[in-house]
Amino acid sequence: MYPNNDVFSQFRVTNKSLGFQQRHNAKRCKNKQEINTSALAGSVVGTLIPMIIIGKKQNTSFIKIAYEFKEMIFVGTGAILGGLTFGIIKDKKEKMWNKIKEANFQWITNLFLPTLFVDQLIKYADKKFPEQVNNKIVKAAAIITGIGAGMKIGEILTDKLNYCIDKNHKCKRNVNAKDVLLHIDDIPIALTLSKVPYVDKLLPFCFIFSGYQAGKA
Repeated sequence: MYPNNDVFSQFRVTNKSLGFQQRHNAKRCKNKQEINTSALAGSVVGTLIPMIIIGKKQNTSFIKIAYEFKEMIFVGTGAILGGLTFGIIKDKKEKMWNKIKEANFQWITNLFLPTLFVDQLIKYADKKFPEQVNNKIVKAAAIITGIGAGMKIGEILTDKLNYCIDKNHKCKRNVNAKDVLLHIDDIPIALTLSKVPYVDKLLPFCFIFSGYQAGKA
């Protein structure tokens, strides 16, 4: 009698293992996030256009513009709209509502409310504690409070707004690790509002990232 574990049975086992490995590798490749070049390009364009407009208004180069609250919101909004528009065009309206809902989240939760709260609290600190040592402590508390409150209130408002846009909206968009990382941009925003030099050069990159998130959703 021939042995049960002949070379052919060994080949079948090996072939089965190879098939599993191929499927595993394909799954890993699929899970890798590819860069959405259209969303990135749109976010860059959407950032540069407001910067150029502001630069002309301030009679300076777009890389030397002075940022206040309005300028930050203008440039940040342009980045999100740019990323959203290019992302929708590339996907030919597929996942359009997902992108719009993500754009709402990025604008309200990651841009407008935290920037507004930090701006107002820093102005309050400057008014109540001018040129005092405690001013730095108050400003630090203002940054933490403004970012935290903006994120939480924005999360609630965005969820309600997205439900109005899509009645079938059930998946609540919670703040995740990437969103918290994005709020690092509120540190240069706060320092810029506090008139600390040079840190404003980082702002366009933060806005581009936010716009990219909207466009690739």
